[in-house]
Amino acid sequence: RQLLTRDVISVPHLRCDRRQIVFTIWAGVVAAVHHHAAEGEPQQLPFRAAFLFSFLSKFISFFFLLLLLFFLLFPRIGLALEIRKNGHMVILSGLVVPDDQYNFKDFMSDPDNSNVKIIKLNSRGGRTIAAIHMGRLIRSKNLTTFVDAKTDNCASACTILFSSGVRRHYINAEFIKDGVYNKDQLKTGLGYHEAHTPLSLEKNHYSGQATAEEIGAFYEFGAQNAIDLVKRAPPDKLYKISAKTALDLGLATSLSPP
Repeated sequence: RQLLTRDVISVPHLRCDRRQIVFTIWAGVVAAVHHHAAEGEPQQLPFRAAFLFSFLSKFISFFFLLLLLFFLLFPRIGLALEIRKNGHMVILSGLVVPDDQYNFKDFMSDPDNSNVKIIKLNSRGGRTIAAIHMGRLIRSKNLTTFVDAKTDNCASACTILFSSGVRRHYINAEFIKDGVYNKDQLKTGLGYHEAHTPLSLEKNHYSGQATAEEIGAFYEFGAQNAIDLVKRAPPDKLYKISAKTALDLGLATSLSPP
């Protein structure tokens, strides 16, 4: 129960999230069932059918074992946040997943990146804890965060990253009207909502723990006015805000490019 209620489980040399833990348990159960079937059922079938049944059962068990190893050893393939540099600006795009905070820290520790001043954000969110650690690094380096609502989507955990900037630029958001949107309605701009987890029993996968972590992060970065916005949208929707609202609430410090 303790394993399934934590966002990230850490053991020596391995970090895995809850979906991987559940997948591990599920794969083990499936493999055991097929092994039992392979041992018992074939005796009641003709030789060829029994052979085929046994072969398929063992193949399926082996297939699930390979999937298990893949998810444990390569949990972030195709998912990790993309980090790239353009002059004195770093562009973060994609989903925030476990361990991204370490990749980001390593990237920023490179002497070649010591001239970075701006973090441009284009992410639909991801892991709250990873975003918080990345945000702390952004704040400690007195960096500027930047979202262009014409092209960039900064939703969910990405708003934590945006809030961590000492200076926060939100441009081209005049066309956005404050309100709740389906996630596929408006795919750019700042978007807030209650946090979620795939293992939640709620229909919309609401997570009280992740939402509390999200709220704590906004307090930490001095963005308390974002907390009310979080409460206005359930996990399966987003509360989008205009340029004026972001500036009036102190969530953005400028509506001009950095």
